[in-house]
Amino acid sequence: MSTLLYSTSFLDGPGLIERHLRYLKYYRSIKEQIGFDDIYFLNNGPIYTGDIIRVDVQPRITFFDVQTHSAPLLTDSEFCAYPYCWRGIYWMRYLFDMGWDKIIFCDTDGFILSKRLMEYVKNCNSGWIAFKEEKYSWPTSEFHIINKDAQPILERFCAEMSYMARGNKEMEAVLPFTHVETGFKVRRAGEDRLPIDGYDFYGQCPNDMEIKCEI
Repeated sequence: MSTLLYSTSFLDGPGLIERHLRYLKYYRSIKEQIGFDDIYFLNNGPIYTGDIIRVDVQPRITFFDVQTHSAPLLTDSEFCAYPYCWRGIYWMRYLFDMGWDKIIFCDTDGFILSKRLMEYVKNCNSGWIAFKEEKYSWPTSEFHIINKDAQPILERFCAEMSYMARGNKEMEAVLPFTHVETGFKVRRAGEDRLPIDGYDFYGQCPNDMEIKCEI
């Protein structure tokens, strides 16, 4: 099963570039445990991605520049109106068309920490799976897995309206996940700078926080 680790990106200055480099280094170190082949980013601007592409990192890193595909760039948003997030979801259709069987969507400030969750991700081969977020009790839009058999669900969802029309809708409430897994400790804990220990997945992790996994 060909598996892709995928995220959106926004390279706006040194802080966000540092965030991406940390993400790449971390997930490269647990590539075998999670079982992915390549890493793709959908770049929402505002700068050319060459500075980060030149980093010597394996597996291969691929950027798709939104600017080259006639799509609107990231704009200032009101609450819930995150066009770059919706764009990232809609682009998964093209990734399946490219031949990927499984897509692990994970934000660049989100980290899979426990062996148990790594094994779950590696062995997940059916459906569109999110995880119950501890703080808000909703499915994780920042971390989910979609398999090839769920592509028709994604296609129907995307056909309903354009991604720019999805503004001011909570993604967590409307994405058509086939299952929300409740057996892991998953939280956007970085919002509150909580200690990293004890979490299976730690979201919105600040750049200055050390990431420690179980392996």
